[in-house]
Amino acid sequence: MVNPNTPVLKCDNKLGSGCDYHRIVMPFAGNTFKPKRDVLVFNRVYSRGSDEVKRLKAQGVKIIVDLDDFYSLNPEHYMAGVFTNHSKTIVEMIKLADVVTVTTEYLAYKIRHLNRNVVVIRNALPYDEGQFTLTKDRYSDTPIIWAGGASHEPDLAILPDFGKDLTLCGFRRDHEELSSAQWLQIKEDIQPDCVYEGIRPYECYMEAYDGHQISIAPLVNNHFNNAKSNLKILEAGAKGLPLVCSPRENYYTEEFKDLIFFADSVKEWKDIVEYLIESPDVCIEKGLALAKYVRDNYNIDDLNETRKLLIEDL
Repeated sequence: MVNPNTPVLKCDNKLGSGCDYHRIVMPFAGNTFKPKRDVLVFNRVYSRGSDEVKRLKAQGVKIIVDLDDFYSLNPEHYMAGVFTNHSKTIVEMIKLADVVTVTTEYLAYKIRHLNRNVVVIRNALPYDEGQFTLTKDRYSDTPIIWAGGASHEPDLAILPDFGKDLTLCGFRRDHEELSSAQWLQIKEDIQPDCVYEGIRPYECYMEAYDGHQISIAPLVNNHFNNAKSNLKILEAGAKGLPLVCSPRENYYTEEFKDLIFFADSVKEWKDIVEYLIESPDVCIEKGLALAKYVRDNYNIDDLNETRKLLIEDL
């Protein structure tokens, strides 16, 4: 990879990873960055292994590790038992990195003891392009939409039973036995009466929000969830939908506290969502206010200026 004549920026895109889609694929699509030396950037772990990272670093390649989640799972996470070795590899990558980029100040705080050179580059979206456009359909499907993976079983458990008013998008039954078992538990024990939709390709996953009035993002209070990004806010804003979420570190901030709704108990979830269902004008007003804010402050081209300066200064 090392080329003394024309420095190369290599982005490791692990196909099928939502983290890579948002943190590697979209930010570096058609990049015009001009590094002074060879740079390797990847999310969490390099697909060719840690030994290859060590070899490249020894050759003078600059290493940027991107992290969008905390490396240590909570014990109740369904992958906690099999994630230990992966977590160790992530920690190794963080220590090897010349720079670590993260999504939030809180996540930066959580990992700075492993590497002092941490830069916050917030998540952002290419608004009004492709799938990231305002929805033209709010009423053809259920009023409420949630999109995510099986790891959110504890988060979904804090909701009231919304029945047929709720669509859960991301359901899967396939060769991934742990994920399938977790989804079956959600379907049988947590939201038995809601509508289930299958997982969508990342290139069109935002279509899940079309046809709905309200987006929700429940999160239990733990260190892993508090280190998450505010991507659900950006997605709801992309579609112009109001968002109801848990008051966690990544959501309950000064900039967003008046733009989105917060629920911290079963009663609050029920009351707020019912109010919004019965108040379509409020849904539209709050959704469009959020849409304007994220377009003004979380556009991917603007956030890429930070990446450009970082890469070209290495």
